[in-house]
Amino acid sequence: MRFFASVIGVLLLSGIASAQYPGGVFHTGFPSEPVRGYFQPVSIQTPEGTSLAGVIGGQFSERLPSPFQVGLLIGCDYRFRITGISYNPGRELFPTVTLLARTYPPPGQELDFPIIINLTHEDLELALAGRYVTRVVYLENPNSVLPVSTGNGKHLSHDIPSGDPIAAAATQGLPVAIVRIGGRVPSQNATSGLLPPEFCFGSPPWRLNRTVPPPNVVPPLRSETPPDSLTIDPELKSAGLSVMEKRQEMESHPWRPPHRPAGPGGRADEYMVSGDDTGKPAYVEEWTVHNFNAGNTIAHFDTLDGKVVVEPSNRVHIYAPRFGSIRKVEGLIHEGQITALVAAQGQQTLNQNRNAIQTGFTEQEAVARYARTQDQINRIEGQRRGAGVGSTSGLGGYNNFQVVDSDSMTLLQRTFGFEGSARTQLERGAMNAKAWLGNEAIKIQINELAPMTATSIDGAAVFFQVEDKQSRTSKLRLIKVASKASAQPGEIVEFTLRFDNIGNQLIGNVTILDDLTGRLEFLPGSAVASLQSGFAPQPNARGTLTLRFEIIDPLPPGEFGVIQFQCRVR
Repeated sequence: MRFFASVIGVLLLSGIASAQYPGGVFHTGFPSEPVRGYFQPVSIQTPEGTSLAGVIGGQFSERLPSPFQVGLLIGCDYRFRITGISYNPGRELFPTVTLLARTYPPPGQELDFPIIINLTHEDLELALAGRYVTRVVYLENPNSVLPVSTGNGKHLSHDIPSGDPIAAAATQGLPVAIVRIGGRVPSQNATSGLLPPEFCFGSPPWRLNRTVPPPNVVPPLRSETPPDSLTIDPELKSAGLSVMEKRQEMESHPWRPPHRPAGPGGRADEYMVSGDDTGKPAYVEEWTVHNFNAGNTIAHFDTLDGKVVVEPSNRVHIYAPRFGSIRKVEGLIHEGQITALVAAQGQQTLNQNRNAIQTGFTEQEAVARYARTQDQINRIEGQRRGAGVGSTSGLGGYNNFQVVDSDSMTLLQRTFGFEGSARTQLERGAMNAKAWLGNEAIKIQINELAPMTATSIDGAAVFFQVEDKQSRTSKLRLIKVASKASAQPGEIVEFTLRFDNIGNQLIGNVTILDDLTGRLEFLPGSAVASLQSGFAPQPNARGTLTLRFEIIDPLPPGEFGVIQFQCRVR
């Protein structure tokens, strides 16, 4: 598969293939499993006006404008040069970049979602002043991200005064890159003009992908309506057809996380996930929803017999990785720069760095998912010959089983009634009955069974009154879809919710709750519903909103409604 397009041919030297490493330094054991031959897209961004150059064959390439996107190998050390630093004419810096892990974007979108390395003007000023700056870039944990916008190509940065920045980054997410600035200035061979091999780490190969223009994101607001208002548009029901199409597509191609190697890289932390009823099941008691968890989407409604039922939506996955960084600023040691992990003598050894990452991502999985006990009575038979009627519950019998789930502690119970021969036995008993007159006729009532026929034999009145609880159902289906399967920070995603009364009874007080994650910012005035509804957005604990839609009128059987709203990805 061709992942990258070459822009400048001079950078693709003959003899440098993706499977060759001429003189390149690979750290044995860190990362534990280097991805050989895969050029991970990386966007290197420096302050406006600066230029960058990489090392090719022991020499710096031509200057390239910032930001630019480059493909780097996992586990190699790369040397770059930064020139054109504001207020510092003629001065240069020579940072190093080491990739620790790769990302797993959807096929064909590798160039759209690079690892972002953002160096600020302050970083450069500190390095020029004789300080040693270390930045560890990490892929943020989507369950604990801060609800703030990072801007175009930027990421959140946290300073630590002491300690290991890799271990600190591991507490926030998955460390993916290390950047070091400050210290050494290169010297060139007077004869060949080449850089010392130890300075450029043997010149490992890299690929220039393309320049990265700033994203042009314009939020398409529906109207200038107040933030807490809800537009009613009956024509919105037409959007429900596309929802059903997407639902069928999701069912035929269920979402699965991309293949990952074992260890820290095995988590699907590049996706935003919303919907469903994860954790303990939600329930409603005394007008309050309990166990409504972060990022969940549910609906609850009232039945004719006075119950309140909760139904979850499906899950929605959007590929939208976000990066942050940990920065540590130190003084130089004898004006010498630590340029590689293997050369970090007396500071932080290779084993210590590797253990820091592994410890940060130690996970334990419970293999035993559930325990199951089953009690089954294969046959219950009773016969009263005096009445002339034999009754048998045969093939179905009574089957009662309990399943205890380790997460939700859910208790399930099923009861099976008469099947097949049960009806035959009852009708045979009716035929054997003696003929009586008037009020002495036989009357038989069977509860909780499927409907059966009523017959009259030799004047004997046989009356079957069947009460089938399954024939009167109160059931709501809630489907959630997103307008995009992947999104950059700053882009707009539209969510559509379709709710259907798929039972055969009227339901009322239909209420839909959608808890937004910290990465989603609700766009005021964007909410639209096909039915008369109330709308009450409320702040949640993740720094965003929980959207509450209350359908005014009862929902008849077979009827459905549609809700849409828009969010900006942070």
